[in-house]
Amino acid sequence: MFQANTPSRPNRIPGTLELEISDPVLMLNEIARRYETTERVLMEYVDNALDDAEALYVDHNQRYPYPITIDITIDAAAGAVTIQDNCRGMSRDVLERVVKNIGESQKRGVTWVNGRFGFGVQAFRAAAEHIQFQTQHQTSSGYSLELDRRQQRGIKEAKRHDDPFPTNSGTGTIVTITGFDPDWSDFSVESVKAEIEHHFERLIARPGLTITVGEAGQPARQCTPFDYDHIAGRAIRRTLQATYKGETYPIELHLVVAREKRPERAVSFFVRGRRINDAVQIKSFIRKSAYKTRLWGHPHLLGYIEAGEIVQPAITRDDFNRTYGRQLCYETILTLEPEINTLIKPVNQAGKNQTLGKLENVINEAVAAAGAPDQADTGSATPASVAEAGTTPAFSAESTARSDGDGAFSAIPDIRLVTEFPPTVGVENRAYLVDNTIYINIEHPDFQERLAYTRQRIPKITDRLTAYLAGLISIYYPAQPVEVTAGLEAQVDTIIKLESVLHQQQAELGKALMNS
Repeated sequence: MFQANTPSRPNRIPGTLELEISDPVLMLNEIARRYETTERVLMEYVDNALDDAEALYVDHNQRYPYPITIDITIDAAAGAVTIQDNCRGMSRDVLERVVKNIGESQKRGVTWVNGRFGFGVQAFRAAAEHIQFQTQHQTSSGYSLELDRRQQRGIKEAKRHDDPFPTNSGTGTIVTITGFDPDWSDFSVESVKAEIEHHFERLIARPGLTITVGEAGQPARQCTPFDYDHIAGRAIRRTLQATYKGETYPIELHLVVAREKRPERAVSFFVRGRRINDAVQIKSFIRKSAYKTRLWGHPHLLGYIEAGEIVQPAITRDDFNRTYGRQLCYETILTLEPEINTLIKPVNQAGKNQTLGKLENVINEAVAAAGAPDQADTGSATPASVAEAGTTPAFSAESTARSDGDGAFSAIPDIRLVTEFPPTVGVENRAYLVDNTIYINIEHPDFQERLAYTRQRIPKITDRLTAYLAGLISIYYPAQPVEVTAGLEAQVDTIIKLESVLHQQQAELGKALMNS
């Protein structure tokens, strides 16, 4: 509880000091600034309703005793949002303590609920001026209480209501937020629905729980869970066990290496059915990982990790507190990394082949755009055999015979990127001309040295690589007599080796220029 700056209390122990907050309202409003969107503010009140529903779920052997409904209504004309549930509701004492006892949560220590700090109910301060609570508990009358963002003193006590509560259970809570700031009014039914489906995806998959979002006077839309089972790909579904202080904690994982990219469904950590953050965004987790973001940030990897009770969410609820339980949780999950990486490798290889195929097309277009050589066409071009990027070309004795004298090909060559040459050509070769096709070995160390990769091991073209390719192509195009081509091969070989050495000394060369 925040203690306002008032004269010393008579029961204070002599010789001691007490913490005091001179302006609790200012402090609460500053804490609320951690929210970045109105949707996340509204999630706090949906979360409170789900916590109340969870008590019913636990008390009735992991099932809801009756259909639980949580309805979010956006009234644009009135500038209001209402969150209504048909759960247990609150007594007058609980309602007033929620508002006045800041930092005290009666949920703390209750393992099945999410609230721990008592600040979530104050989230409205980030986006709006006013909040009203209406609630009905089965053992008491109904009560309402209003709170203003700038009000510290003179808050009116909860007001009693004896009218029937407007839910099918006769109990529950209605939260109404009004007076939204202009900069916080850019939300919609679709954006709130999407946030709920993302943030509470594990809970809304339960039978007996329905969450809807709608505009006042319009049909509401039901939130639906994401169906991982219908994603084409390879799945890993496990319940791991971590032992901490003599107790065993389950950690549930459902991961999918999808055939298609799904970056919007990145692997996320959940605690008690609530999303904490994308795994790749939790720095403490990524620091422990051997594969880092190239695995956990892979656009084809999606799913969820329900960490359970072994971890403690931070006050911001987007990370975990630093505890030994967190360390054990991470270590347990990371034992699956080699298996996940094995499933991702074929996806990376397919992406690599696709990228190299595109590169092959771009190279051919560039060669064509460079124009035909300024010399007469002295020979007829033999059509090249077709080879996909990343494959081995088919060589024949006839096709590998190189023209001597002026009979070399002069037509624009076809460029093919391949993984190896046959033994008759020699694995040490960077490139080779067959008929009118230039084959370039992408597995050659000089090619690989100049090829960069994304975190997902997808090839990325560099300036060094384009210069390297231009050098190799220039050996065979425009076509030259065989003795000239041999001289060009030697010259390009020297250029490539010299460029490699100079690149390694680039930092030292830069320092020398700076110090000159």
